Amino acid sequence: MQRVLPPLLLLLTLVVMIVAAYAWPVGDIIPQPVRWIGGFAAAIGILIAAKGARLFKQVGTNIKTFDAPEKLVTTGLFALSRNPMYLGFALCSVGFAIALGSTSPLLVAAFFCVTLDRWYVRFEEAVMQETFGAEYETYRSRVRRWL
Repeated sequence: MQRVLPPLLLLLTLVVMIVAAYAWPVGDIIPQPVRWIGGFAAAIGILIAAKGARLFKQVGTNIKTFDAPEKLVTTGLFALSRNPMYLGFALCSVGFAIALGSTSPLLVAAFFCVTLDRWYVRFEEAVMQETFGAEYETYRSRVRRWL
């Protein structure tokens, strides 16, 4: 699992949500007007993640989760959240689940969000602390993990 990059896990999660929504639609709990809001939230999530990725490219640092970080990015969205790309992925998964309208996709989205937090974010935080030391600690004291 460690080598599965987060964008691929998001894509797999969205596929599993679609299958879950149609194969095991455990309650159609979200009314249609709210489903549109979920779709909008999913799109905003992708835009947030893309904006974070673009900033990594602009400053010339590595974006791949399991490769060594080259620079500590603390500007742009990273001044508001230490993990804006993961935040965008989480928003996308929850929004997509809401757009599908049943309980089963929401459960899949919850599992995805927990995986982001407990697996990817915790791994990256340890590497960032090891790589950047006091500079990362100062950043960490200023900026929240999610929002």
